[in-house]
Amino acid sequence: KDSLVVGDKAQELGVLNLSLAGKEGISERGPYLFQNALTPRIQMESLVRHCVQQKNFRRFAILAPDSKFGEDMATEFTTVATKLGGRIVGYETYPPDAKDFQESVQKLGGLSDPRYRKLEKSRLDRFVQEQAAKTKRPSKARLPPIVDFDALFIPDGPRAVAQIAASLAR
Repeated sequence: KDSLVVGDKAQELGVLNLSLAGKEGISERGPYLFQNALTPRIQMESLVRHCVQQKNFRRFAILAPDSKFGEDMATEFTTVATKLGGRIVGYETYPPDAKDFQESVQKLGGLSDPRYRKLEKSRLDRFVQEQAAKTKRPSKARLPPIVDFDALFIPDGPRAVAQIAASLAR
């Protein structure tokens, strides 16, 4: 917000202003305003272009904080991915101050509500019972997640991403 106020004042006074802020559209506000920063749109286009053109990823899931920032980044990612031939096949959010991401990860992988996977669940239950009868020990078999995406976009900081990665592994 400050960069816009400073830019408007510089434009009004006819003073050149070089902004390092990542805010979109500063240089478009007048001829005295210049911007030398990577905006979220430029970063997103570079990221998605790499995923689509270099890695051949087409199906994406998004796991974002339930905040204005998370919503904005998810929207921008969706726009760019769609424009470049990708599609969003999953979207989940989590509270911005979350420490445990299991619930969101389970929802993304189709594990949060077994009612949606009745046939698989009934077959697994039968298998678990058969194994328990044979081995006399409880089976460790679990319903596998549905991973129908090539890449997961997480618009958050390194700490949250590391915690989410641990949740994905589980």
